[in-house]
Amino acid sequence: MRIILLVFCLACSAPFQSQAQCPFPTGTPDGSCTGTLLTDGANINSGQTFSYSGASVVYNNVNLNGGTLQVCGTLTIQNLNFNGGAIVVMSGGSLTLPGINVNTGSSVTNHGTLTLNGSLNVGGTDGMFVNYGTANLNASFSLTTTTADFVNASPSAVINAQSQTGSFTGEVVNLGSFNVGTLGINGGSDVCLGPGSTINAGSINNNEPNGIIVRPLGSNACVRYTGNALLNSVLTSDAGLLVCQATGATMSGAGGFGAATVSTDCPSCSQILPVVLQSFTAQIAGQ
Repeated sequence: MRIILLVFCLACSAPFQSQAQCPFPTGTPDGSCTGTLLTDGANINSGQTFSYSGASVVYNNVNLNGGTLQVCGTLTIQNLNFNGGAIVVMSGGSLTLPGINVNTGSSVTNHGTLTLNGSLNVGGTDGMFVNYGTANLNASFSLTTTTADFVNASPSAVINAQSQTGSFTGEVVNLGSFNVGTLGINGGSDVCLGPGSTINAGSINNNEPNGIIVRPLGSNACVRYTGNALLNSVLTSDAGLLVCQATGATMSGAGGFGAATVSTDCPSCSQILPVVLQSFTAQIAGQ
């Protein structure tokens, strides 16, 4: 008896590798906390690494002056003076902060849980906010320059900002789930969506031609909204964008949805995103 085993790995086949993805910086890798033990009132200067790995604690003041803060435990900082440097929340770690400005020479990489109770502003020549875990943004947030980066960096990454306004000038990358009150795409910017990624918004304001792109070409991503889409410029030229328009949602502006497929009275993106076959195995018995 002859047995033929056929294995298809569609997710990693050559045609997919050859197409352009959403480009983004990877941020600081996940790992262990190896720095000096962080204490309340610490000054973390350039070339220094401080870490916290313990049980839940609240610190009043930490000064980050070009060094690196690693978090593997559960930490709340009530007043963070962020004057450059890197914040890294490792897998299993949890960090709660007030509002922060991530400007030139600054980066935030989250592999665990990050909660910001004040505004997040990412800008400068190379400010970087990269989320691989769960980021809870409890106030407004913005990307203010075209040279800075705002990234939801993996299919399992989640940004929760349901009632907040996100205003973007520059390229935003979303490979996971992005929940936002108002999605504001300013002139000169775009939102790049990876395969199977979703945005759930209350409203959309688009002021850039083709403000949303889907990469690689031929893949699908979904944007759902429940309020009004103000489309002063065409939303997309990519047929892979699926728009999930909730019952009662409206559209205004001269731009329109462009090449997107629009589903009305749509309960969730999961209803319209195609199921992607990751692998397939067939076993054939012959004579």
